Amino acid sequence: MKIAVIGDNCIDIYLPPLDKEYVGGCAVNVAIHLINNGFNVSYMGVVGNDNYSEIIIESLKKKGIDTTYLLIAEGASGITETRTTNGQKTIVKEELGAQLKFATEHVLDSGQLNFLSGFKYIYYTGFTSWQFISSSAKEKIKKTAVKNLKLLRGLGSTIIFDYGENKLEGLLEKTSGLVDYAFFSLAELKKDEAIKFAEYVLALGCSLAGITLGSKGAVVADKSGLIHHPTTDIKVVDTLGAGDAFIGTFISRYILGEGLKTSGDKATEAAENTCLQTGGWGIPVNNKKK
Repeated sequence: MKIAVIGDNCIDIYLPPLDKEYVGGCAVNVAIHLINNGFNVSYMGVVGNDNYSEIIIESLKKKGIDTTYLLIAEGASGITETRTTNGQKTIVKEELGAQLKFATEHVLDSGQLNFLSGFKYIYYTGFTSWQFISSSAKEKIKKTAVKNLKLLRGLGSTIIFDYGENKLEGLLEKTSGLVDYAFFSLAELKKDEAIKFAEYVLALGCSLAGITLGSKGAVVADKSGLIHHPTTDIKVVDTLGAGDAFIGTFISRYILGEGLKTSGDKATEAAENTCLQTGGWGIPVNNKKK
């Protein structure tokens, strides 16, 4: 089974005292968990023309991800500076770098669409989870996401869109008719609020809604029903990438026909396992303590 992943990448920089760096980004983290579940993944995104780009590209290739349509653009690769205290992450700084123009202006061209037409499933983040973006950039990201979703809808593929923290006002309502599977990261919602929101997403026309809730677990819903998957009591090391682990694993198992409960159980386990280590996946690409 193969799937295309479109979206962000970055270097996750953990500030002292940890002082390590990892390859990350929502789309990349999801891609890794799709790979871990046996999918063939092609990644479409942008890196800068700096040293970090080499690290990102080589890390993806080592995991078996096709990077044929990973663009190299003038500028820096994206970075996210994170401080972790008692297992909880605080994002201190984010810079999209060379990806900013892609996020705000890039409409998929004929070559990219022709390539994507060969995929039954397409996952797209739309850069909606980047916090430190100006209001004007957010509006441009929203408009670009709408244009690209309209183009993707025309391919006849199953479109999976990650709305992230849903901070781009009106984006869901503008695009719900273009999206099959909709995912959100809304840790501020209570369980009952998440259930109501999932029902709202389905009513808008999406066939699947998935909402990660941080320590409160996740809610998933489709036409067959709705399930809340709680978390278990674990000793959290780092929460970064846990939601992406849930989404990547859930998508994999759901596509393979395992249903809401089994897919959600396996996705919850993957998210919890991610919380037991530092970084979204893998080993540090640079240990500054050496």
